[in-house]
Amino acid sequence: MKQRVQWWLVWGLALCLAVVVQTAFAKKKCETNYDNFGKAFMEQWCSACHTSAKKGPLARQGAPKGYDFDQVEVIKKDKGEILEWVIDKSKMPPGLTKPTDEEKAKLKTWLDCEY
Repeated sequence: MKQRVQWWLVWGLALCLAVVVQTAFAKKKCETNYDNFGKAFMEQWCSACHTSAKKGPLARQGAPKGYDFDQVEVIKKDKGEILEWVIDKSKMPPGLTKPTDEEKAKLKTWLDCEY
């Protein structure tokens, strides 16, 4: 009986520690976030085409339907594709002018931290 009590005590303490650690990570504060970086980045580099305000392929300059980066939930869902096309492939935005390496690094920091 004594071993059983000790086992449950260890189990309970481990569970409490796991909850504390999870709570600490969940409350992590990102220095780079949507409000102080993400919104302005998306407006400058993405919203000319990737916005819910524009309908149809011509108005969106070919941007696929549903990739509306004026909506935070879409940014969160498409984080991987944003990073791939902006940083890895360097194909977004189309044209000669692209975000600087510093802006790209900050984009990655923001998306990885917040989402």
